[in-house]
Amino acid sequence: MYVKGIYLSGTDDLSDVLKLRSKIFDCNETDFSNYFDIDTSLYADNLAIHSLVIDNNEYVGCGSLYYDGEHFVLDRVGVIEEKRRQKIGDFLVRMLIDKAFQLGPNTVYVYCKEEVVPFFSSIGFDIEKRENDLVKLTINEKYVCKACHSMK
Repeated sequence: MYVKGIYLSGTDDLSDVLKLRSKIFDCNETDFSNYFDIDTSLYADNLAIHSLVIDNNEYVGCGSLYYDGEHFVLDRVGVIEEKRRQKIGDFLVRMLIDKAFQLGPNTVYVYCKEEVVPFFSSIGFDIEKRENDLVKLTINEKYVCKACHSMK
């Protein structure tokens, strides 16, 4: 399998991101600000860094990275159903956290449903808070670098 990833800024044409997002996610997205102390008004697409994963000239995964003024937050990270469980989501998340750490802040957050916690935990995210079936996870640059150094 040969996949590649690309980054887009909020000033780029985001039509492919929006199309893929609508294919991956249902329209009933969870508003995490009802459960956690976050300002989702900062999650404007024109302020985000977006990532697309391409497999055989087809967009198969997307995700966004927002800055909340202190930390980066991953949002709407997903892979089309027929390409799941092929490490594409892992690749996508690692692209986004790598970009975040290149830009400075040393912590990245993700808010997700309980059912996807094992996926994010396998990458190195730790649970910070649970609220009903929703979870706030974090990953720290020190953890990522420590894991990389231990692989040498």
